[in-house]
Amino acid sequence: MQVRRKYQLPSIAPIPGKSFDVSKLQEEVVRLNKEWVSVFQANRGLCSNHLTLAESNYEHFSQINLTYFEPSLNDVLDIDDLKKECKTQANSLMEGERMTLKYKTKVNRDKKLPPAMNEHNWYHPLPLYKDSYIKEAIESQFEATPIRVRLTRIAAGKFLTPHIDYDPTYAVRVIVPVQGTQGVVNKIWRKNVEETYEMPADGRAYFLNTGLKHAVEHRGTEDRIALMFSLPNQKDIQDLEYLEHQNSN
Repeated sequence: MQVRRKYQLPSIAPIPGKSFDVSKLQEEVVRLNKEWVSVFQANRGLCSNHLTLAESNYEHFSQINLTYFEPSLNDVLDIDDLKKECKTQANSLMEGERMTLKYKTKVNRDKKLPPAMNEHNWYHPLPLYKDSYIKEAIESQFEATPIRVRLTRIAAGKFLTPHIDYDPTYAVRVIVPVQGTQGVVNKIWRKNVEETYEMPADGRAYFLNTGLKHAVEHRGTEDRIALMFSLPNQKDIQDLEYLEHQNSN
């Protein structure tokens, strides 16, 4: 298996041979509609890596976790308690360590992280995920074991601020748009050049290069919902199809 870093991979690209039944995904969204929680609740243990991002987006970005680090941590807490918990985690790390951990650029980064901050540990299936179409569709198509599986929702007219998550040598981010994609602009900055992409809800699974700075602008009128998960290695992205971006500035 060839392991490639961020500049050796496309910014956004469909993953060949991977497809989902959008109507079944939409049925799952209806089934789970009462399960949406804030970004703070959904990302306990991970939020100290992106505290500023979480604080700026939690009111219009929500998630439904389908896998988790430790199911017993999934208790509902007051939003102020969750924000305080995130800040406590962040402040417990030395500043230099926090910057090193934030970008997850090294293959062996998982050995340096507290367990709950390591996405590779977020593979335990929650009851909502068991026997679901989502679980069957992912596990029947992807060779790598999925981690941090969740549904995400960004409110219409809102945005996710520019940020970097981690280099694809640490984990591979996969996005399957489900609905509300009209008017959604996905932005990537590759060597300081802005690229914009559309990802329609057509059943394709897309690789997102989270090692590059990226953001989302939702200019539409319907909440954008997407299935999102990560893969702990690059087995499933060996032959990516490059996607032409709409424009660059």
